[in-house]
Amino acid sequence: MRCPDCNKFVPFDDTTDPEVNLDITQPTSPDDNTAGISGDVRIVLTCAECGTELKEATLEVDVEVEIPLRPPDGTEWVKDSEWELDSDSAENDQRTEGKGRGTKTFYGATLSGHLIRTYTGPDVIGQFDKVAVPFEWSDSVQASNMDEMV
Repeated sequence: MRCPDCNKFVPFDDTTDPEVNLDITQPTSPDDNTAGISGDVRIVLTCAECGTELKEATLEVDVEVEIPLRPPDGTEWVKDSEWELDSDSAENDQRTEGKGRGTKTFYGATLSGHLIRTYTGPDVIGQFDKVAVPFEWSDSVQASNMDEMV
C-alpha cells in the first residue's frame, strides 16, 4: 500500500497496541452462573516509515464466563460487590495462510484477563479476599478486508 505522507510503497507496522473498550454484564439472578464481557477491540496498521494510520478493523468481543455462585470457602460475597474486569489489555496477532500468490495475511488481537469479586473470607492480614475467574478471547480479520483510512 502506498503511504500518502511518505509517497512510496511501505510495509505495515503492526506493533501499535489495540484499543480496547469492554463492558461487563452482571449475572441476572443469584442462581445465574454466567457473566458476559462485550465490547470491541480496534486494531490499526500503520506505516513502518512515518507511523501514519493506513488500515483499521474493529473486532467485536462477546464472551460468556462461567462464574462461581458462592466463594470457594462457602462464605458470602461482600454486600453490593459485583464482578469487575481485572485486565483489559490486548496483544497483536498476525498469521499467514497459503503459499505464493495465494498467501493470505490475517491481523487480529488476543485478549486475556480475569473477572474478580470480593468475598467475606479474610485473608492473612484481615482484608477481604477475592475470587479471580480467567477468560480469553481472540479474533482476526484478513488484511484485504480491513478498512483503508487514506
